[in-house]
Amino acid sequence: MLNNPKRLTATGLFVAVVDLAVTGGLGVVGAMTLRDSKGRAGAVDATAVKDQFPDTPALLVIQTGDDAAKSVTGITVMVEAPKSGGWLIDVPVDVQVPMAGTGRLGRLADVYKADGKAGVQEAVEGLMRVTIDDGSVAVMTHADLTGVLSPFAPARVRFTKSIPDPANPDHTFLPSGSQVLDASFLSRLLTFRPPAETAAEIQNRRLEIFRALLGDKDPAGDPGADDPAPTPPPPTTTPSTAVPTADAKMTSQFLQWIRGGVHSYPNLCDPESVCKLAKDGSLKLDDAKLRLIVAEAMPGRVNDLGTGPRLRVVSHLGQDYNYLIHATQAATSDFAKGVLVSAIETPGPIPAVTEYLYSDDSDRDTAEFMIQFLGPGDVKKADRGIDGVDVVVNLGQNFADSVKNEELKAAASTTTTTTTPTTQSSTSVKKSSSTTKRTATTRKRSN
Repeated sequence: MLNNPKRLTATGLFVAVVDLAVTGGLGVVGAMTLRDSKGRAGAVDATAVKDQFPDTPALLVIQTGDDAAKSVTGITVMVEAPKSGGWLIDVPVDVQVPMAGTGRLGRLADVYKADGKAGVQEAVEGLMRVTIDDGSVAVMTHADLTGVLSPFAPARVRFTKSIPDPANPDHTFLPSGSQVLDASFLSRLLTFRPPAETAAEIQNRRLEIFRALLGDKDPAGDPGADDPAPTPPPPTTTPSTAVPTADAKMTSQFLQWIRGGVHSYPNLCDPESVCKLAKDGSLKLDDAKLRLIVAEAMPGRVNDLGTGPRLRVVSHLGQDYNYLIHATQAATSDFAKGVLVSAIETPGPIPAVTEYLYSDDSDRDTAEFMIQFLGPGDVKKADRGIDGVDVVVNLGQNFADSVKNEELKAAASTTTTTTTPTTQSSTSVKKSSSTTKRTATTRKRSN
């Protein structure tokens, strides 16, 4: 996966090239157990062989200041890959979400004040369209997080921007550049929010700390023999000697697992224009980007209640263009209404035209329906299916050519209109046979 958050750009494919067994590996099961796009549960032959996504345990880590009851300063979803490694998906606390029982919108930070960690869990599950196990929510104060980070400290962090003092915006709390910081100071930087920092600056700072904690090389280059010594940090508070809480133990276990293998920490505020606050202080994320990250990180936990086709998108096209984000935008558009269950970029032979693979005969119409959004291709019956997936889309060279042509046109155009290569107007879209409302299906990991 990509270890450098700066490579997660709007124009470059921000997904990782990973082995199928790491993020999208499949195991064998008998009959289908998840509901498909028609709301069916166990509606196929019990002897049919289906592949199944491996479980990817997820932990929702809510970071606060010194007092957990006051306010939330950071929200991170940690996801364990099946063998080792995983994802740190950092969600800005100012992101706009529904306020339960009020009929209005607010920020994740507002949800925490009103409904605590249970409210944040519900809001994050809705935002990301996933299931997080009950009991897999940890609240970390500064003291708690200091203990969790101790095994990884001191750590060298290179900050691209100076950090303003929370108490006095006119003063600098920490200068930019390379710093060697202890666990208490790292924890402090993850559990405070200077008013003078923008949402994008906060997100970038947090990802720079994650890079160091996960042991990744400095994207600007590790210090050489002639580099000046790092700026000594201001004095930190004394780390707590209290016995680690159950939440701290869970967080430490997840961090150790993710650090131990291939990992990724995508930037939801890249480009910065995505994370500009609205007048009400909230911000909206790029929904297609978030869908794609979730589909890569934890396909077995996708709990999208949409009634459209449930899709797995596979790309062997490489990272020259943002192929998977184009596919996500087209397949999950308001016209297609697709549910992206899984997505993966992996080396392999590229078909001349996109392949639409189905295993259940009743899903053939669904596969044909997706052609008008993802381009011409071959509709084929697969020898085996995937639990909870109607159609597997294997992107072809014709899709890549379409994306390249559209991006070249966009670059040459003087307009600012954003286009996708295959989405058609509502007057030309055929209706999918998948219109029955689906019943909610959740997958819980036993604790």
